[in-house]
Amino acid sequence: MDAKNGYAEEELRVDVVEKMIPSVSLIPAYSTYMGKSVTLESSVNFTEGANYEWVSIDESGKTKETVGTEATYTFTPTEEGQFSFKLTVTNEDGSGNASTSVLVSPEPVMNITFSSNQLTVPKGRAACICLLYTSDAADDLTRV
Repeated sequence: MDAKNGYAEEELRVDVVEKMIPSVSLIPAYSTYMGKSVTLESSVNFTEGANYEWVSIDESGKTKETVGTEATYTFTPTEEGQFSFKLTVTNEDGSGNASTSVLVSPEPVMNITFSSNQLTVPKGRAACICLLYTSDAADDLTRV
């Protein structure tokens, strides 16, 4: 820039880069049970100005409906079964997507039994009570 009182100069570097299309990843499968919500969380790069769309997917792989528009989606099951979801993240350069599923099992039932129905303890002494916990439903929650 030239002016009456002098001259000034500044350099600017402009780098042209490839488009920064969002790359989306999700945990492949979640597991929960009736009565317990699960939050689906994504890992996304290039999120500046991005829009999120979570959709539910039917058994044939077709989109049923949009269920969320935030970075995370909390699924509250109303029935048992396998549910599929797809997240699409879109910015001005393009879009990326990933899918996940949620296995909903019956609510676990706690079965508590004691080793005996009666315990005699002398006055002033402590009693140790041991309970046995068994549940087939809880075992199912760890399998996906």
